[in-house]
Amino acid sequence: MRLTKHTPVQRVPDLTIDLGASSSVELILDGETYQGNHATLAILDTFATSKTIEAGLEELKPRIKGARAWLDMVQHVTALYRWGILESSDQQTSRWRSHPDSFDSAPVHIRMLNDRARTESYQQAIRETVTPEDIVLDIGTGTGVLAITAAKAGAKHVYAIESGRMGRLAKRSFEANGLSDRITLVEGRSTHVDLPEKADVLVSEIIGNDPLDEAILETTSDAVQRLLKPDARLIPASLQVYGLPVSIPPEWHHQHVVAAEAAERWQRWYEVDFSELTAAGQHGHTLFASTYVSRDWPRLCEPVLLADLDLKLANHHEVETTAVLPVTAAGELNGVVVFFETRLSPSVHFSIHPAKVTPENSWASKVWMAGRPVQFELGDHIDLRYHYGDVGSSFDIERKVPA
Repeated sequence: MRLTKHTPVQRVPDLTIDLGASSSVELILDGETYQGNHATLAILDTFATSKTIEAGLEELKPRIKGARAWLDMVQHVTALYRWGILESSDQQTSRWRSHPDSFDSAPVHIRMLNDRARTESYQQAIRETVTPEDIVLDIGTGTGVLAITAAKAGAKHVYAIESGRMGRLAKRSFEANGLSDRITLVEGRSTHVDLPEKADVLVSEIIGNDPLDEAILETTSDAVQRLLKPDARLIPASLQVYGLPVSIPPEWHHQHVVAAEAAERWQRWYEVDFSELTAAGQHGHTLFASTYVSRDWPRLCEPVLLADLDLKLANHHEVETTAVLPVTAAGELNGVVVFFETRLSPSVHFSIHPAKVTPENSWASKVWMAGRPVQFELGDHIDLRYHYGDVGSSFDIERKVPA
């Protein structure tokens, strides 16, 4: 859209502002960083609500001293628009984010909608749970598919909460499906908004690749306390987190650790000592892998239940588990694959156990990479300790040999 003085614009809601030394201003949006100047904060404050370029510049005029300063201000407003930090109403409702990992980006939602098992499981649970008298709360509505399903299932009204720009696209979908009178978009984070009435049913698809890292415990606990009726039903109702000790194949493992031979090779190539990278890797680290790919990794034992959470009652945000597991297949333990199962409704259970997922599975699995792989034999036991807290999940593994 061409920018004119009559174009109404507003700053984007999900913008990070970093104030540095010497009054420097950096703007971070979708993983990209833009350099502001002395006028940036005033411009963003002026366009906190939608107004035309002409009206905004008129409001800024008292801050402008001289013709050169006026030109600089106009050029900076134009730059902020070009960067996507100021956007028109048309952009607010019709443009995807460009960053591939943003929840407002096309790839994220295309991947989830292509995961038919995921979406249809939620839809089936919603149809089984929602009645015509129900007020439904959908936290993190995204494209709006679950809010629309709830309305079509007969919900009296649906409140669809979304903090990003996807909510505005979802609102168009509500209208396109003839449901705008029964679905209300609530912009913002669920922990920061209030509703005009309490809900009978909570729908929330906020399970992360590391299952708890999208704050499902904190978000659900807040909703139970403030936004739901005492007898509300939850979709999902429970969440089970599992760990699966595995032997990650060498071709995959070597791509994600700094082995001694790699450090020596790099030293020959670049004449730089990389031994400290090898030492750091011995403490272990985590990354994400395709759950479907991990189905072929050799398993040393059965999965261990790390957390069994009734989401309506889960008001603690840390998990500690210790387990001793009998080895059922000898091999080198160099990783633990984390996956989850969940009860969406009495008859709908969903799992991303590596052996059960489809190639279209849109979740990745967190993989803990052991800094020092441990060889296990039949008859040995794996002493596994798991912790989830403010900095995510971590593991500690030891070998126990029978006396």
